Amino acid sequence: MKRFANLFLIVSGISLFMFWVTWELLMAALPPINLWQLFGFAPTPPPSFWQNLLLSAFAILSAPTSLMYELVGHDSSKVLFVLLSVVNSIAWGLCFSFPIYVVKRGFFAHAA
Repeated sequence: MKRFANLFLIVSGISLFMFWVTWELLMAALPPINLWQLFGFAPTPPPSFWQNLLLSAFAILSAPTSLMYELVGHDSSKVLFVLLSVVNSIAWGLCFSFPIYVVKRGFFAHAA
């Protein structure tokens, strides 16, 4: 059980790290809105390939808890966003570490 806990912590940590890296890259890649676009005098530029790629990666990484964030009513609460990112990494940790543990245990049980 100790090996499963270690594997769970590693997978959850990697998921949390990837979530925040993609969030920061997405925020850096989005173009700022100028005054002409705000009032509708200029069209918004189409998203680039990298913006679409980062948005898709962020949608996949935030998939389990993104619905909870929408149901609660995202009022730009940073604390809620951080807590849901931790819950999200726990969900990804459970979803990936258990099958890895079972497969790893099945392959390496015969070697001893």
